[in-house]
Amino acid sequence: MEDHSLIKANGFSMIELLIVLGVLSVVLTIAIPSIQSTKQNLLLMNYLTRLEHDLYYYQLYAVTTRQRVTVQFEAEEPVYTVIVGDKVVEERSGPAELQFIEGSLKLDGLVFLEKGGIQRAGRITIKYGKTSYSLVFQFARGRFYFERM
Repeated sequence: MEDHSLIKANGFSMIELLIVLGVLSVVLTIAIPSIQSTKQNLLLMNYLTRLEHDLYYYQLYAVTTRQRVTVQFEAEEPVYTVIVGDKVVEERSGPAELQFIEGSLKLDGLVFLEKGGIQRAGRITIKYGKTSYSLVFQFARGRFYFERM
């Protein structure tokens, strides 16, 4: 008489493997779009954080060097440029889907004055896919913040 326990100990049956693969494919189908949207959000947050740090840095640069610093945002491509005097000192690009939209502040109108204030208060919209943020500059001291729309 044959011992059937030896046959089961050798491995999994084809049905068991197909069930596991089916469950795994369903889980991956649900998880992959979530991972992609998380990746896009992380790219945007990284870019906004970099922009914030650059704005603080160049505001402080304007104060310490007593020079005006201009930040220009491009409408056609996701690039902002920092200009001191007539010299471009920094140019940063972002994710391809990112877009700067002129609001109450012109895209080439952000100027940090020698004492750290800004020349004109206003707002610039930053759009990335379905997500939009406003970069809001308050009058006088050059304070700014991001506001999700």
